[in-house]
Amino acid sequence: MGMPCRHSLFVRKNMQVHFNDIGQTLKENGDWKMILTKEKMMSLIRTVFEAAGMLPENAEKEAEVLVTAEARGVYSHGMQLVPMYLEWFEKGAINKNPELKVLNETPSSLLCDADRGLGGIVFREAVDRAIAKTKENGMCTLIVKNAGHYGAGAFYVERAAKAGCLSWLYSNTSPAAAPFGGSE
Repeated sequence: MGMPCRHSLFVRKNMQVHFNDIGQTLKENGDWKMILTKEKMMSLIRTVFEAAGMLPENAEKEAEVLVTAEARGVYSHGMQLVPMYLEWFEKGAINKNPELKVLNETPSSLLCDADRGLGGIVFREAVDRAIAKTKENGMCTLIVKNAGHYGAGAFYVERAAKAGCLSWLYSNTSPAAAPFGGSE
């Protein structure tokens, strides 16, 4: 069974993506909807990211983060991010093909530079390194700087949990709400 996709699909200028046989359409309460399997959703996002210049392995990793969020019902961190990411690529705000750089390392800590990359590419690698250090040394503090949007944080926390590790995940962001009791 496919999963419902709440979002319109997208085509950017100067980008051609063919959507032949990607999903089942149905009409419900007067609205047309498309049902996509996770595999087809992955394929669609990979195709769009590759058309924008992402390496296939990077497109695969980022698509997995978005599809996982979509499948969990966290639509704010699923497919709807693709147009925003494409815009950031066009503006040069995000590196489509980043390389994680380890800036400082101890047996129980890592400081990494994400090379302005998206989380599915660089944060996943940083978390995997932290998991390995935790298994070897009992714990690891990971700090990643210079990153783009890392997507749904649950993806990385769950990755650590599946490896038998406890994790806390914190992130900074632009101000979006007033602090408790504040007006600005």
